[in-house]
Amino acid sequence: MISNVVSFAVLWSLWKLRNELCFQGVVWLGVKIVLIRVSRMLRRWLPLYKQEVGAKLEELVEGYHVVRRRSSERRRLQWLRHHSWIHWVLSL
Repeated sequence: MISNVVSFAVLWSLWKLRNELCFQGVVWLGVKIVLIRVSRMLRRWLPLYKQEVGAKLEELVEGYHVVRRRSSERRRLQWLRHHSWIHWVLSL
């Protein structure tokens, strides 16, 4: 059941994004946008499912958000390490 729900959310998100790209002039920003849209859609669909399925979906979405936060923090730290000269220039 969970895999079907996630599959439907991915397909529907891709379809909606495709329409926005083709007809509304939205610019492609990467796969991350698709994942964000899928997680939002799954959150909106939570009230439609029984409590057990809803709890599993919520756990899945929360896990994705934790991973996304960690990876964005890691990227920020890497960027700061590589561009630490900016802080040195700004402190002058």
